[in-house]
Amino acid sequence: MTKSGLCVRWLAALSLFLGLAACGGSEGSSGPGLVLKDGGLEPQTGVWWNPAESGSGFAVELQGDIVSLGAYMYEADGKAAWYVGPLPRQSDGSYRGNLTRYAGGQTLTGTYRAPSSSSTVATVTFTLSSTTAGSLRFDTATGQRTVPVQRFALSGSVASPSSVGLQGGLWWNEAESGRGFFLDIQGTTAAMSSYMYDATGQPTWYLAVGTMTNLSFTAALQSYQGGQALGGTYRAPQGAGSPGTITFRGITGTTAELTLPDGRVIPLKRLVFATPAGGGSTSTLKLDGAYEGTVVNGTDPVKVTALALENDEIWLAYGTGATSLTLLEGTVVASGSSGNGSYSGSVLDLPGDEHSNTGSVTATYVNRSSLNGQILITGQTGAGVLSATGVPVARYNYDQAASLATISGGWPFTSTLGESGTLTVAADGATTVVLPNCTLVGTIVPRPSGKNVFNISLTVPNPTEHCSLPLSGVAYSTLDTSGNTLLWVGLKNAAQSEGGTLRGQR
Repeated sequence: MTKSGLCVRWLAALSLFLGLAACGGSEGSSGPGLVLKDGGLEPQTGVWWNPAESGSGFAVELQGDIVSLGAYMYEADGKAAWYVGPLPRQSDGSYRGNLTRYAGGQTLTGTYRAPSSSSTVATVTFTLSSTTAGSLRFDTATGQRTVPVQRFALSGSVASPSSVGLQGGLWWNEAESGRGFFLDIQGTTAAMSSYMYDATGQPTWYLAVGTMTNLSFTAALQSYQGGQALGGTYRAPQGAGSPGTITFRGITGTTAELTLPDGRVIPLKRLVFATPAGGGSTSTLKLDGAYEGTVVNGTDPVKVTALALENDEIWLAYGTGATSLTLLEGTVVASGSSGNGSYSGSVLDLPGDEHSNTGSVTATYVNRSSLNGQILITGQTGAGVLSATGVPVARYNYDQAASLATISGGWPFTSTLGESGTLTVAADGATTVVLPNCTLVGTIVPRPSGKNVFNISLTVPNPTEHCSLPLSGVAYSTLDTSGNTLLWVGLKNAAQSEGGTLRGQR
């Protein structure tokens, strides 16, 4: 991608008009991800700062090979100001581009007007020493300055991952381009920086911090003045009052509504400003693979193991265990859609007592690395907060083609119904499940996706009052942290009224 090409895509994404200042930077060189690639680190999305110069900060988001950098600081006269620009990845692993100051745009509660002018204030180089620390070098007309920066923790000493199903980063109202909102969520604490203009058309920003409940939070906007200028020495800012209260209400992981201080409600959506390296669309980055972690509702934590499939189904088993899931209590099957780091859908909850519940799920993810969100069950109080990480490849390789040879033989198991039994898989996939008062027979075959997952189908040859329904589902085999081989089998009936999980170990 050329310098001019990056500029066109950036300005098009913001729907700004021709004639604004040219974007800086040069061609990026590495692919997307969260790990070292070609010698370059990739920063965590969120708020960054220099602890020695509090009162100013930087909004950082990586998409593809481009970092969006928003700097919220102050002008020489002490008025709050913001600058923004795309920083393409360089061949040395750093990110470099121009910061631009926009003016003449829309106020917080005013009618829409597009920004009418812009100017380049600095060329900035972002160099990382880790995914949460690095430095920003600003080259301005008056000289050069390098600032050490690190990820800002909203509470505690370390920034925690989001525990709600909303994507952090840039949000906007596409009908009111030229201003925007940056959302950083850590645990259930949300910080939102609002970038817009004052009554005279000059850039200004506000900060709101609140606690997320069911994807929503309400907080007072705070304004500041008297802080440090881009090329100036440090000076601490002072509060400048509040222009009012806002309410952010998430609808899906990437869409929301924002109620402004005057009561007007505007739609918001995630801003996609770059595509993954090598072309394609961020919407194609689907959720898949195996995850393990916890779901917490209030003070009631449970262990979970989940498998995300190519058709956007998620099979999640939950229960208890000392360090991992060993005692099963129920199963959740989600059906939804994933893309661009967001998942939403409906859920079927099978709690292991021969009935079912329904509900919904919203989550954000870094594919095969993390899965965080919340599960709402109809009629139940509160939401289950999901926090899970990808099962390491050494313990489960999702991309390896499923082979019956890896699971054939006998598997002693426990189930979500509290029963123990034996599952036996023959070399040709013929399968028998023996429970104390029930025997099921059927087949288990590699799933057509070509991934390391099996489809299973079972019937009851001699039905009884408590054992009569045919069941189907999925199965996959992992290693636990002690090296034991596990077989996870998720099952439900066609009416979706009964089902559960079997956990085999050998």
